[in-house]
Amino acid sequence: ETKVDLTEIEKNYHKNSLDWFDFETRMRKIIHELISPTVKRSHEDKEVVAKLKSIVMDHNQRLKPIEFALFKSEQPTDAFDKLYKRMAELESKRIEEETVLKHQMENLKDYVNNFQLQFDKATNERKELK
Repeated sequence: ETKVDLTEIEKNYHKNSLDWFDFETRMRKIIHELISPTVKRSHEDKEVVAKLKSIVMDHNQRLKPIEFALFKSEQPTDAFDKLYKRMAELESKRIEEETVLKHQMENLKDYVNNFQLQFDKATNERKELK
């Protein structure tokens, strides 16, 4: 019969366990060393992207009025839109009232001419009666 020494097995088991723990620790350290620069760059890139977004938004706010002034393409401000609309309405009303006034003046001229003819006729008839 072979006698198995339990203390020897326990020592080997603990020795193997310690080796695995040491291996895992070294692997974690290596992985951390490899990944740390990437994580650091990722955080730096995230900050740069946030700054660039802020700059782009600022530039867009500055360019909107310029684009509208140059191309009349973007949404105009309500004040300008209302002003142009009101100017168009007033111009249309002015033209309409000018046309009405011209017609009234023509009617007045016709009336004055007609009155002048009647006056001249009455004057001539009065002269003939004398």
